[in-house]
Parts: sequence; structure tokens; C-alpha cells
Amino acid sequence: MTLHKNEDYAKILKNLVKNTSGVRSAEFQGGLKLSVARMHAIGSTTISLKAGSKIIFYLSAAESARNVYKASETGDSGYTLKVTAVESVSLVGGALVGTAGATVGAKIGGGIGLVLAPFTGGLSIPILSVVGAVTGGVGGGIGATFWFNKNSKKLLEICD
Repeated sequence: MTLHKNEDYAKILKNLVKNTSGVRSAEFQGGLKLSVARMHAIGSTTISLKAGSKIIFYLSAAESARNVYKASETGDSGYTLKVTAVESVSLVGGALVGTAGATVGAKIGGGIGLVLAPFTGGLSIPILSVVGAVTGGVGGGIGATFWFNKNSKKLLEICD
């Protein structure tokens, strides 16, 4: 079969997607048009989340710089060195664990989305991957920052 027009190719592709997309729920009203619209929405959300994570990181860095500055005003170089170490460990540890949490969260979310894919026409995979990445990244980053902050203060014997 030779395709002479794009309309012929589009019809064949539409029928292929329609006939091979697996089991769907009765409420499913999908297809390529809906999938493309959802992918655009997911892309916009992802861009916003990246910008938000950068803002949170920059605010954490600013707070760390403020804490180091306040420690330097005391005039005690040993205390300033300890505060600098605590803030550095907290910031870097939170960023590393947040990245790992986002990766693990995306994989878990994608796995759950894969289970639900037959009922959603495949849209659950990218949606739940993004949700998992955000949840894992934010939870891991914030949790690790507090954990590193608390334990490094204990280790260096700093009381706030």
C-alpha cells in the first residue's frame, strides 16, 4: 500500500491507536488529541516545578548565608567555622537527597501509572511520574535538610 497523502497516513495512525491501545474504562474519552493536550499540560507543570525548586534552593542558600553572617558577627572564629560547616552540609545534603528522592519518586509513580495505564489510555504514566518526582524531591530535600542540620549541630556541639 502506498500512501500518497498525509490524510491517509493520519487515518491509518488513528485506527492503529484506536485499535491497539488496550482496555479502556467506559468513561475514557481519549485518543491522540487528548494525549497531546495532556502532554502539553504536563510539560507546563514540569517547567513551573523546576522554577519553584530553584526558588526554594536559592532561599535556602540565602538563609544559610544569613546564618553564617550572623555567626561571623559574634567574633568567635571557631563558632563561625562550625556554623559554616553545618549550613554547607545541610544545603548540599538536602540537594543530593532531594535529587535522589525525585528519581525514586518518578520511578515509583511511573510504576503505579503503568498499572493504571490500561484504564487511562496511558496518561497515568507521565502524570504519576511527575507527581512522584515532585513528592520525592520535595519530601527528600526538606527532610534531609532538617536531618543534616539537626545531626551536624549535635556532632559539632552547636546549640541554637
